[in-house]
Amino acid sequence: MFVILRGEVGGVMLRGATSRTINDLVRDRSINQPDDIAYRFLSDDGAACKEISYRSLDESSRRIGAWVESRGLFGRPIPLIFAPGLDFICAFYGCLRGGAIAVPLSLPSFAGGAGRVSAALADISPSVILVGASEAERVRRELARGRAGLAFDIVSFPEALESQHHGHEPDIDPDVLAFLQYTSGSTASPKGVEISHRNLLHNIGLMAAASQVDERSVGVSWLPHFHDMGLIGGILMPLYAGFPVTLMSPASFLRRPIRWLEAISRFAATISGAPNFGYEHCQREFAGDALQAIDLSSWRTAYTGAEPIRAETIERFCAAFGRVGFRREAMFPCYGLAEATLMVSGQGWSDRSVQRFDRSSLEIGGAAQPARDTEGVALIGAGAVLDGHRVLIVDPASRMICPDGVVGEIWLRSESVGRGYWNRPDESQEVFRARPLGMDEEFLRTGDLGFVWHDQLFVTGRHKDLLIIRGANFHPHDIEHVLESAIPWLRAGFGAVFSVEEEREERLVVAYELGDMGRRPSDADFDAVVSVLSREFGLQPHAIVLVRRNRIPRTTSGKIRRQQCRAEFLAGQLAVLAEWQSPISRAQSEADSLEIRLSDVGDVEQAVRHIFKAHLAELLDVPADHIDEGRSIYDLGVDSLMAARLQNRIEDSLGIRLELARVLDAGTVGSMVQQVAAQVSGRARPRSAAIIDEMFERVAGLSDDEVSRLLALGEHLEAGERRE
Repeated sequence: MFVILRGEVGGVMLRGATSRTINDLVRDRSINQPDDIAYRFLSDDGAACKEISYRSLDESSRRIGAWVESRGLFGRPIPLIFAPGLDFICAFYGCLRGGAIAVPLSLPSFAGGAGRVSAALADISPSVILVGASEAERVRRELARGRAGLAFDIVSFPEALESQHHGHEPDIDPDVLAFLQYTSGSTASPKGVEISHRNLLHNIGLMAAASQVDERSVGVSWLPHFHDMGLIGGILMPLYAGFPVTLMSPASFLRRPIRWLEAISRFAATISGAPNFGYEHCQREFAGDALQAIDLSSWRTAYTGAEPIRAETIERFCAAFGRVGFRREAMFPCYGLAEATLMVSGQGWSDRSVQRFDRSSLEIGGAAQPARDTEGVALIGAGAVLDGHRVLIVDPASRMICPDGVVGEIWLRSESVGRGYWNRPDESQEVFRARPLGMDEEFLRTGDLGFVWHDQLFVTGRHKDLLIIRGANFHPHDIEHVLESAIPWLRAGFGAVFSVEEEREERLVVAYELGDMGRRPSDADFDAVVSVLSREFGLQPHAIVLVRRNRIPRTTSGKIRRQQCRAEFLAGQLAVLAEWQSPISRAQSEADSLEIRLSDVGDVEQAVRHIFKAHLAELLDVPADHIDEGRSIYDLGVDSLMAARLQNRIEDSLGIRLELARVLDAGTVGSMVQQVAAQVSGRARPRSAAIIDEMFERVAGLSDDEVSRLLALGEHLEAGERRE
């Protein structure tokens, strides 16, 4: 049967609904709301706030558009590599106004960022890259390592903005490509989704109606501008509806998640959101007394998507922050993907948002309610399909349409669906122009599994093996390719990576056969795998298992069966030769036996070294004297979120503001300690200087337990000063 669902809509008619292109929106806002604030950007400490009006946005983007035209870049892709901030927004709109195709990319950095950016650049072969002023030198340095014959100019944003060009602004057709959205996490085979002005306006219009925003709304977003949820939901939809949005860097949120809630409270935001891990991160990092000045009563739409939505996360978030005005009714579960521009389904919370289903029925592809309400697995519905989309649930093997309550692949037909993948005609044909059995109409194959239950879409997993970890997509074959290239003793083509749920998060597992049957894996071998994963992808594995030869599940044609491998891992049925488990995941914690030796401290650097290693040891759950100062924190297994936590704790303990990029570029733990010590020695004296002095004076004579208590004391007193 056909499944045609309608999403709940409301609100007033928006001026953006009459625009043909994004360029029309920018000009229209400048004419009708010239002095209204379009965007704000908060500094990492939340103290400074930059603003740009619609009039200034129009002027800056027009000048960038003229530069685009002067370089003959109409219809050509222009990669945009910027730190979070207002310059990126002007550059993005400027590319569109000049008729170019904007390509937002992350900064090339540690943890594999340079590799992903280089792979995307190789895919599009640009002639020009536009970069932020403060990032120009860093981009040149990082990309020089992996150009692989590519020839392009790197132009800084001020250079393009200040160039004197006064060309005629081209008339843009709605079906012209606006931008390429590269899927996050991909390295070996990046895919850029082709999104037109028509796709954008159609999807943003549906989102605005479903979330009931208008010119009276107020937004806050920390999501990355190179991610579809951050770019379209956090930057473009506010322009469409005509309301201001306050932006902040993702790193600022990761280090101190309270800054997100402080911004919502400070600006009385009505709409903001995050993937599931963002709400989880808030609960983990907050102390109760930090909420005294927070008021979340203005927050009417708290969207959550981009990764599996967990009922227990929402339950705990509502319980923790309900006392400062957050309402459960504000939760807005949604589902979407870059290939559909962004949102496919979503709606506000109701008593039907959480449903329990019989686990055994789901495992065989059906949805049935359990015998008792308290039993079964709790799933959160992703809401009704938005008005203007058409969704079918299709058996991925037979391509037959499934009835309600049967699990199948989610297929979508809509004006929001992009054209295809850049320079990938065969894959575009397969994914974007699929036909159900007996039908001539073309649909997008999402690769996601789900079912419809009482007019709600429930997403149950992936038909394909895509990994979604902390909102980022990682293709298993990419990770396997990098591992096999970097680790010669892994048996190429005889391994699998997959994710399992651990502590309410998706975590990575690596399972491989050994290339050398006589090899005895050592700790150094496992460390090498951990190092590659951390350095290239910013991931810390949950487990690494090495199995007997020819025991990794494969199809008759020789393809790896990752899902069967996952099931055998969880059931303990893999023929394991040797196994490594993340220190954080070990059954027996070693936290109580930390041996932090702080004798013979003669200077600031030595004191910083002990404090730095104490915090790092706590995060890794290992003894501090097991940390090799000659290795990088990524070789030790620190992922990007743990790096942010490490920075946060060191800043609190030492009363300084770390320059994260400089510290991380230092390389080894020892070099990082020297960088931090140099900042401590040269910093201005904060109000908490007496606390730090006391720590330095006492550190030489402390026992292990006293060190832990003193670090906790410093955090507590610093928090007290921030509240004053």
